Amino acid sequence: SGLLDVARLGQMLGRIQGQIRHERLERASPFSVPVLVQIGRERVGGSAADMILDESAEDLIAEVMSDAPPELMQ
Repeated sequence: SGLLDVARLGQMLGRIQGQIRHERLERASPFSVPVLVQIGRERVGGSAADMILDESAEDLIAEVMSDAPPELMQ
């Protein structure tokens, strides 16, 4: 449905079954930034909206990296 290839996602989940570790975090993970930004891009169009989303992405990256270990900041 939409931009998601459900069959391919199902195959990937089948391959990694039993190897996924779910951990509840207090804030967004740095790995979640691309997904969170894309959610907004699908709902909003136009160059002004893209500019706003880019600024929001920068803010989100700064927030999730604020507690990152120093070795990730290099």
